[in-house]
Amino acid sequence: MISVLYNLLALPLIRIGLWVGRLRSEKLRLRSEVESKGLFGLEKPVGSKRVLFHAASMGELEQVLPIMNNLHQMVPELNIVLSCGSPSGYNHALKQSFIDAVAYLPLDTKRNAQNFVDWIKPDIVVINRYDVWPNFMHALAARCPALLINATFPSVAASPLLRSWVHSFYSVFTEVIAVTPSDADRLSVLCGRNVAYLPDTRIDRVLERTRHIESSIEALRRTDCTTIVCGSTWQEDEDLLVEVVRINPIPGMRLIIVPHEPTESALQRIEALISCTRLSKYGAHNQGHILVDSIGKLVSLYSLADAAYVGGGFGAGVHSTTEPAAFGLAIACGPHIERSRDAIALQDAGILTITNKPYQLLMWLRNVACLPHEQANVRSAADDYFRSRSGSSQCYADTIASYITDRS
Repeated sequence: MISVLYNLLALPLIRIGLWVGRLRSEKLRLRSEVESKGLFGLEKPVGSKRVLFHAASMGELEQVLPIMNNLHQMVPELNIVLSCGSPSGYNHALKQSFIDAVAYLPLDTKRNAQNFVDWIKPDIVVINRYDVWPNFMHALAARCPALLINATFPSVAASPLLRSWVHSFYSVFTEVIAVTPSDADRLSVLCGRNVAYLPDTRIDRVLERTRHIESSIEALRRTDCTTIVCGSTWQEDEDLLVEVVRINPIPGMRLIIVPHEPTESALQRIEALISCTRLSKYGAHNQGHILVDSIGKLVSLYSLADAAYVGGGFGAGVHSTTEPAAFGLAIACGPHIERSRDAIALQDAGILTITNKPYQLLMWLRNVACLPHEQANVRSAADDYFRSRSGSSQCYADTIASYITDRS
């Protein structure tokens, strides 16, 4: 009954929603433009095997990039195809040399799903995280192995009314590997079989990115001051930081403020609160605080820091804390970390501190961020944290390669 409602009611409503959304959303318009060109021929090199990865968004794509890269190095002749759901993920995938083709996963009708699988002709399918569609899974059922990796328990399966329906298409997977032990336990019950656990592959991607720092950033390094990189900040974060710095200035401390949205109005608001120089105008003669007026530089900037403040904790949720932690930095942020598993784990490891009030931030700056021995303690804790969580990408690559070998 649920399957009938899904196909006859839910999918038509989704189709209408997408059509209306294209009138308002630039992202949906960009996707529509690509899809309107149709599915062009995807030639399969003679004698080669093909793996189809599916990653819903840019964030999910980042998780699977190290797996695909490892696979490409292990099996250079392997044909790697990516399907995704967002224009940002689509465009980012096009830039990766080890991905042979990129496509949007179509709306999950029975016909679309079957046509898509027939077009791609995969020897194995790897779906990341949670973007699992019933008709797509049923189209795969008799065709090839399917793996679900970095898996989390689907919220829809929490409903007793929907659980058996979700089981019907999750049971198609040849193998499910969860991102946490608790997800593994719950998925084992849902799928009716043992579900393994491996740490999040995003850890590997973050560590990889820390090894590729923009050369221009190095010119900003200073050894005569304590540098605090304030990443992805919003107004509440900036107001808190400025209040502490203006009322209780700490000698020899430099802020590098990286607004989450560096619009002209946001930049001017910060400039009115604190004396700083925009990064685009910063030169050797400048010594004070830096205001970053461009995007894409945050990870490289963390390489300069003695400690980091991460924004978003006073809003919907703190932004990524994994990148600064990968550089061994002590981290402070606002209180809303409940939606970030990484932030919670980093707090438990003693790497992240929540600072609700100005006096709490001041105490963190004085007693953690600016003290070399405390910085060393955090670096040691961060080393242990990443050592125990890295390496999953190679494990996944080995597993996928074994399926390819078995089917040769």
